[in-house]
Amino acid sequence: MKQDLKTNKIWDVAVIGGGPSGMMAAGRAAELGASVVLIEKNEGLGEKLLITGGGRCNLTNNELDVRKFLKKYKENDKFLFSAFSQFSVKDTLNFFNSRGMDTKVEAEGRVFPKSDSARSVWNVLIEYLKKNKAVIKSNSPVLEFIPSEDGTISGVKIKSGEIIKAKVFILATGGISRPETGSTGDGFHWLAKLGHKVIPTNLALVPVSIKDKWIKKIQGISLTNIKLTTFQNNQKQESVKGKILFT
Repeated sequence: MKQDLKTNKIWDVAVIGGGPSGMMAAGRAAELGASVVLIEKNEGLGEKLLITGGGRCNLTNNELDVRKFLKKYKENDKFLFSAFSQFSVKDTLNFFNSRGMDTKVEAEGRVFPKSDSARSVWNVLIEYLKKNKAVIKSNSPVLEFIPSEDGTISGVKIKSGEIIKAKVFILATGGISRPETGSTGDGFHWLAKLGHKVIPTNLALVPVSIKDKWIKKIQGISLTNIKLTTFQNNQKQESVKGKILFT
């Protein structure tokens, strides 16, 4: 997977962001015969993937009907329909199962690797990249896009000063949910500079850190319609009702 990138090579596809989306995109493009480089700011790929779902990785939901599945996304269902009709829940399960990773279904249709380890999902994606000879460029934070005269992207400049050129760029940097894993919202800034309208992000899942030891004993359990009230220095801060996942 190593290759000398200090050349004037123009890649068919450059993927920015080594999370599961970037790994899938790079693997698939390489599988179809493209020369692919995957650019990742961290030392390794999939850091957030390895901690998701309390380290167990809830990779999808076992609702095979695309329309029923997308109803859970409310007003975003129409926007997502095209993508899920081309690569559905069934396709996701087939992708991992056919590569030797067994899955299991838990409460509310949540699908986990049978091993109860996000590492199993990570291993499949890493092998997918290796098999299709996608080139990994880690420890390479992207600083900026290099625009061409027609407004498209001709290259990206990474921290080392190197400019990586490609015919097509796939941006898979994610949001700002876990900055410590590399999800710092860089992609939003780059796209805004190129003239795209960026809608401000909103919180979806919020972690609450608790020191009580009993929490560890119920890792992986989720509860619905639960009221949670938080206190700081004996002062009530917030009270909300919704779903809780113990991780």
